[in-house]
Amino acid sequence: MPDLINIRITKDCPEVSLMDETAKALGISRNEMIIRAITLMVNFDTTFYKKLEKYSENVKVPMYLAIQNMIIKRWAQDNAKKVAWGTNREILLEFSYNEEGVISAKELYEMIYQFTFEEETRERFRLLQEEINQGLELRGEDKAFYEEFKPKYGYKPRIERESLDEGSAFWEDEENN
Repeated sequence: MPDLINIRITKDCPEVSLMDETAKALGISRNEMIIRAITLMVNFDTTFYKKLEKYSENVKVPMYLAIQNMIIKRWAQDNAKKVAWGTNREILLEFSYNEEGVISAKELYEMIYQFTFEEETRERFRLLQEEINQGLELRGEDKAFYEEFKPKYGYKPRIERESLDEGSAFWEDEENN
């Protein structure tokens, strides 16, 4: 027989009647709702939980609302992209696998961070390049950023572009023979 746990409802806990109403609306028993809540908490990555706790404090909302609103934001963005493009073309990196199963929270964070950093620095560089093309002078942080990323995203000499085109043509010719 499973271990029995008795809990005492504190003043900070929702009323039992609210728990029962919520469980009924979800189509589960109060006991199942409590077990699911415990399962959720036990399976959170510890670092994630601590960061979520701090995040919710910083934005001055309860943790459940921070989680709920972040997920709703993502769903809204995904659905808007689907409507605009006819399909959501994004790969759901958050469900990537490695040899051990779904990637860890740390791996996910690092992968998404790198991917997003690359996208955002490229876009910022593009916007700064537009300003330069309009004859505006970059100053301060923008100028430093532009100079740092110019070797990566900036002007490609004609010979380098031609070389890249020739490389592509070479492989295309190989396929045709």
